[in-house]
Amino acid sequence: MERLSIQIRRVYFTAPFLAVNQACTSQLTNLDLQGVPQYFLSDIETILWLIEIRRRRSAAWLYLLLAAGKQVIVIETLDKCFSHDTVEEIVDALETEAAKKQDAWCVATSRKLQETSPLSLKVSLRSIRQGRHQTLDQCLRREYRMSLQALYGQISSDFCEGVRSRLVDRDLAPKWDPPSLEKVTDDMVDQYFSRLTASEPELELPTQQREAFT
Repeated sequence: MERLSIQIRRVYFTAPFLAVNQACTSQLTNLDLQGVPQYFLSDIETILWLIEIRRRRSAAWLYLLLAAGKQVIVIETLDKCFSHDTVEEIVDALETEAAKKQDAWCVATSRKLQETSPLSLKVSLRSIRQGRHQTLDQCLRREYRMSLQALYGQISSDFCEGVRSRLVDRDLAPKWDPPSLEKVTDDMVDQYFSRLTASEPELELPTQQREAFT
């Protein structure tokens, strides 16, 4: 909401430079706020903005409002669906929202997730959730391990299969292993965050050089 408020302030002060469609302006007599979320109207600057839209009866200003409101609705849906703990729950939430609201974003996102490697989805979710509580160095080391595991293919050959289907044969029909979320085990996901072997060196970061400049 804070980022949106900043965007609104920027739009508010740059709006005089926008070209106003005079043909549409003469037809705009009322401002319908039914589709705007209530918490979007709680910000005083937004309310003042709405008053200005109505005063000017400007179609260009109204289009800006609707675009900003759509962003808020997408963020609200994203938070609702992706706040779950597992990929299965996230996919179910997206499908529920898509069926209930016929939202194009939910439909497209759900379809994209269904086309993606099930193992990669679970690894990515684990990585994102871990990264929220880690330092930059820890994140780089974690992603280094994940990249090595994907390239060496000891757990799954999904990386090579994705390259084959997208860049080599270009049939866009990858055969994932495992083929479904249900068949991805916790042990598989855990291995992506482990060393390839006990003797595998960790990613070396130039921390001493960095500290010399601080």
